[in-house]
Amino acid sequence: ARGTVDPQMHLYGTAIGWGLLPDAQAQYLGSPKYPNDGCYTATYPPLPFNEPGFFSITIYDAEGWIYVENGILNEFNLEMNSDGSFDAYFGECGEVKNNLPTVADWNYILRIYEPRLDELQEFRLPEIKKINWKAIKGLKGTLPPQLGLLALLEEIDVEKITNVGVQLLDPTALPPVAKKN
Repeated sequence: ARGTVDPQMHLYGTAIGWGLLPDAQAQYLGSPKYPNDGCYTATYPPLPFNEPGFFSITIYDAEGWIYVENGILNEFNLEMNSDGSFDAYFGECGEVKNNLPTVADWNYILRIYEPRLDELQEFRLPEIKKINWKAIKGLKGTLPPQLGLLALLEEIDVEKITNVGVQLLDPTALPPVAKKN
């Protein structure tokens, strides 16, 4: 558990473990490199592993080094969806859960320990999509993805939005906002 293991020894164990575990005990799925130019997201389905197995996502820099100490998602800091899937965010994504910091030409490795190899044969890393969220005039900050408008951002001209209210999880039912004179 975080705080009970010396961080340096944890890094040594992670680095050494990668080259020593057989396929039946660990699988390592690597992503391509991405630019550090905003916010990216992906939804991961429930991952196939046996108890007491686990998984983690770790961010690496262009040279293959672990980027930062907190550049990891695992059972200790990950918020799962109710169906066992999870959403991960990479880069400058505002105040969202499961957000990993990135650096120029970053990539990640998804590690699955005690994998169910038969199910893993069909598994592919999900597509990572860049989120193009924009500032809305008159609102402080940016429009974060968790507000429910994420799927519509490509279709909405944020400069012309006049109805913004508290029911942002249902963008079709936005209450009117008083206009400034």
